[in-house]
Amino acid sequence: RQDHEMVLHKRRGVHDIRSSSLHIFFRRFPSLLRQDFLSYQNILVRAMATTEISVRTASAKAIRSTLELLNSPLESSIRDLYKMISQLLSNDDFPLTISFMEAILMIFKRKYSPVGILHFKDPMIRRFSPQATEETRPLYRLIPLVYRASPEVFAITHLRGIFNVYNTYLQRFQSHRTEVCSSIGDLGFQMAETVRSSLDFSNIIQLLEDKIDCPEAAYAYLSLVTPKDKNYTMGIQRVFELSICSLIALGLSTFVNRYPDQSLLIHQHIINVTNEILMRESSVDNQIQALKILRMFDFKDGLLSKDLISHHAMFLRSTVLALKRQTSLFLLKQKSGIENIILGFVMTEDDEDLRLSVFKNVSVKHCSNYLISLAHDSNQEIRFEAIKKLCIIDEVSD
Repeated sequence: RQDHEMVLHKRRGVHDIRSSSLHIFFRRFPSLLRQDFLSYQNILVRAMATTEISVRTASAKAIRSTLELLNSPLESSIRDLYKMISQLLSNDDFPLTISFMEAILMIFKRKYSPVGILHFKDPMIRRFSPQATEETRPLYRLIPLVYRASPEVFAITHLRGIFNVYNTYLQRFQSHRTEVCSSIGDLGFQMAETVRSSLDFSNIIQLLEDKIDCPEAAYAYLSLVTPKDKNYTMGIQRVFELSICSLIALGLSTFVNRYPDQSLLIHQHIINVTNEILMRESSVDNQIQALKILRMFDFKDGLLSKDLISHHAMFLRSTVLALKRQTSLFLLKQKSGIENIILGFVMTEDDEDLRLSVFKNVSVKHCSNYLISLAHDSNQEIRFEAIKKLCIIDEVSD
């Protein structure tokens, strides 16, 4: 048994090393992979199906790197890779697993979109049923991805059928409820108003409203409810009663984008709950999370007071690099009152990469002693950036 486990461990290690190496090569030396691209893509796709998280993650990162090469000589081979992935996901006989779907979703998180990359010819709802089994779990993650990539293949009747499945599942089962709610939210937030107006969500909203007990349920509820729904006020308060996290914040920020008239209510809630963390919490991880959440919202001028911004700026003095980075990103998003704070930070920060990235992204409108000092900085790139900024300031140019 020990020998068998050692063999499995070695195999996983080999896949991990191969996937990690390919990630580096795709980013730095893509032309060297052109000749044997087919064999590399087979390695990566196999690695995505493993249950070993490190191997799966390395493979997904490597494949995601190829998205930056779509306008290179490798474009044809890369499109063949995604065509292969689309075909696997569309194949009824392919043993779709949670592990494989997690890897696929990892590729298309954040700035990367599957539109124009993955292609589906039908919505695949023939495989979608309200069953609490391991075989159906991946499908709850697949359906929103298919809609995101190819919304044109979904008729209103298809969407009606999908939400009937969601409705039946929530009525019958508790197992994997969070996954189902995440699926509802991912699909609900993608649908345009013209599509939503053709569907009746009243039953499923009621089911969710009665039990907003986790971030996933809140996310699903926010994706379907409208401020005109009769129990909206009660439902949104139940969302507010949950501890804030990135998923709830994502739901609230997307909801505000859809219904801007609700922004004051939701923005004030976000400010209040993050203040509780940033003013009273000693956990650095929670402070980092709170700053990330604040960055997810576009607050109106004056809603974040100058005193509040100055308080949060104190985290620039932290010894924890990740906290300083999140604080600087939060400050850079503010529209006014942060110029001298940021420039003072750039002058005193020890981490050269952080001070350079912050300095490059700060908008400088006035000449100051800080900026003049930075034009004589020991870091050549900082000096160059300072001179560039001085050249475009009107009061200096004149």
